[in-house]
Formats: sequence, structure tokens, C-alpha cells
Amino acid sequence: MKIEIPPNMRAEFAQLHKKVSKIASLYYHAKTKIALRSENVFDLEKPSENTYEIKEANVEYQNGTRPERIIFAVDTAISHMESECQKLIVSEYFTARNNFWWINYYSRSTFYRWKRRALVDFLSFFE
Repeated sequence: MKIEIPPNMRAEFAQLHKKVSKIASLYYHAKTKIALRSENVFDLEKPSENTYEIKEANVEYQNGTRPERIIFAVDTAISHMESECQKLIVSEYFTARNNFWWINYYSRSTFYRWKRRALVDFLSFFE
């Protein structure tokens, strides 16, 4: 299946990467905020061991977007992508793997071709 890049999505590869990285960052902040909220780490009697995570979780979301909405939007977008793009986006942006996880699966040109498709496909859910 060929994915056509719409005219309004003809951004440079680096810009696409930057946009998806920002969404992934918001996703991680939302997950952290929910985890910290559920663990009740905000105990005022003792200093928290999770000071860094608390500071990171206090990120302000645009237009007051709740963390649950960010997680839902990202998970929905990923679940509606084709399997190869889904695997690439999740492995590249949402799991803690090394930077060259793809070497055993793709040649360099195939990886970047699929990555571009995956970035465009993923971002199409947020435009």
C-alpha cells in the first residue's frame, strides 16, 4: 500500500521528526503525571525520591489538555496505523531502545523510507 504525502505535509524530514518527538515528549509527561498521581508521591511530610519526575510531570499542556486525552490520542493514532509504520513509530519514539534497533530489520534506505511514511501517517492523525 502506497502512502501519498499530501501537499501540506511536504515538510522536511527533520521537521516531521521534531513534531513527532514533541508529541512523544508530551505522551511521556502525561504518563508520568498519571503515574505520580496514582502513587500519591506528593507526601509533604518527607522529601520525595521522585523530585525529577515531579518536576517533569508539571509540564503545562496546551489549552489545558488533560494527560488522559494526550495518551488516548497517541494510542488511538498508533492503533490505526498500518503494522509496519506502527512498529517503527513505537520502536523509534515510544520505547526505550538503542538508537540503532532497526539495523537487524532494515537497510538504511528502507528504514528512512518507512520512517518518513510512518511520520507522515502518524502526524496525519493530529492535523
